Amino acid sequence: MIKVNELLKTDQEHIESITSAFIPPIAVVSLSQDAAAVLTPSVSIGDTVLEGQIIGKDSQRNACIHSPIPGTVTDIFTASMPNGKRVPSISIKLNGAFSYLGKKTEKASWVYSPSTQRLKHLCEMGVINTFDVPETLSKQMESVLKKQDGFLAVRLFDKDPSVQSETCTAEQYVHEILEGAALIADTINVSSVFFLYGSNNWYVPQDTDVKMHFKSTPVYFIPVETSLYPQGGVAEISELINKYLQKNYKKKTGSIVLAVDGSTALASYNAVVKNIPYIEKIVHVTGDCIKKQGMYKVRIGTPIRNLLQESQGFVSEPAKIVINGLIKGIAVSDLNTPITKYVNSITVLSSKDFADQRQTPCIRCGRCHEVCPASIQPEKIYFHYFSDVSIPDYVLNTAKLCTECALCNAVCPSRLPLYQTIKLVQGKK
Repeated sequence: MIKVNELLKTDQEHIESITSAFIPPIAVVSLSQDAAAVLTPSVSIGDTVLEGQIIGKDSQRNACIHSPIPGTVTDIFTASMPNGKRVPSISIKLNGAFSYLGKKTEKASWVYSPSTQRLKHLCEMGVINTFDVPETLSKQMESVLKKQDGFLAVRLFDKDPSVQSETCTAEQYVHEILEGAALIADTINVSSVFFLYGSNNWYVPQDTDVKMHFKSTPVYFIPVETSLYPQGGVAEISELINKYLQKNYKKKTGSIVLAVDGSTALASYNAVVKNIPYIEKIVHVTGDCIKKQGMYKVRIGTPIRNLLQESQGFVSEPAKIVINGLIKGIAVSDLNTPITKYVNSITVLSSKDFADQRQTPCIRCGRCHEVCPASIQPEKIYFHYFSDVSIPDYVLNTAKLCTECALCNAVCPSRLPLYQTIKLVQGKK
């Protein structure tokens, strides 16, 4: 592990509130909102759509895609997305009345509904799990239904310490996240639930609130020292849970069968309890180039440009715009790139605030060895892959142990693509 202040040189103020972003006059909705597939449009150019209407679905039970605004479908075309891919998308021009915005919603009870009904509803409401690689939540839940003695882990802090969206969401929607996690846990019948939270910014709910949602399921709250990185992956969370149980209860339990973040638990609550589809996302806008950083509740399909305008524009010429954090984020150049379900943050940087990306020869400093939590030797794998340097099989096989923290990239003074090389090696094995 490494201290965050040694890894990231940017200082951020803690954000305590979430602002509703303006509704976009035109929304561009990607037909690929998770890592599984590109969905088929269920509307045509010229169609009138309602807020929350399904506009994309398939026969493989991937999460449906909904119109974030009421209006008219003006185009179906290929557009650039925040993950760097170009995928079919639907353009919708705002027009007509809203179905959810400004309307009172009744709460539905899910306790006595069968698991199959909940899973179907989560899929139809478009809920995806953004804990790691975005995936359809209902399909993940179905795959673990028959596993025994497993538990649900809920991460209430940001995996990338340069982002605050999960931390802020956990602070603002405590009860909704609790109930969303409870319905997920009950549906897949886990033996226990673990909430992992940033120790400085979150307060454990009262026992009465917890028992109201979880009944007889054991629930544990584990503080995490988020000033260290990495802390948010499945491997790190598993270790934290086992250490917590051994220290406080002198016991071990089963393995994690499902891990979700607070945003996924909140989306599950909105879908099942309030019957609202996944049409909004909480996004952190930050960086030294913007006048005002903020946390925004944004409609899916809103152009990045709109959010930057709400942040009062630039104080200096931006050199790079990064999606989803400074450690593993992806740079985008098109300000019309739309917000998707997997976008957590937009960071706008000047040339002085990000490292020189030019590659230079390896200087054998060994820093990638020192910081790797899995004891991999990244530079040896790099030279094996790109220069055909012979290395022992046991060294090559350590690529399987990668926790995807990307620390090797972050500390490499030569800017070698070490993490990316390890992923390439994993794909070949």
